[in-house]
Amino acid sequence: MSEALLRDGHTAGILLAAGAGTRFGMPKVLAERGEWLPAAVRALSDGGCDDVVVVLGAAVVDVPAPARAVIAPDWQRGPGASLRAGLAAAAGAGHAVVLTVDTPDVGA
Repeated sequence: MSEALLRDGHTAGILLAAGAGTRFGMPKVLAERGEWLPAAVRALSDGGCDDVVVVLGAAVVDVPAPARAVIAPDWQRGPGASLRAGLAAAAGAGHAVVLTVDTPDVGA
């Protein structure tokens, strides 16, 4: 990450979507025929995030542009593990916005 991006307040959006959703009955990234994922990516991107990182684990799916996927290798350990993977992928960002995939009504 360049120093210019840090000075300019580069903001990363980190979308937590790695869990198995055991109480929900499926990984939430697959919910509503997968529609929660693009809605969340849009919310982060349209909300001003310069980089959108989608953290995956239990289910690995294609992520819509402009997002990029990262896999949390220890996603079974819970949301903290997913958050660590997302923050590592966004290293160098001046700010981070964290969103969970199971909040489909959140807009930009």
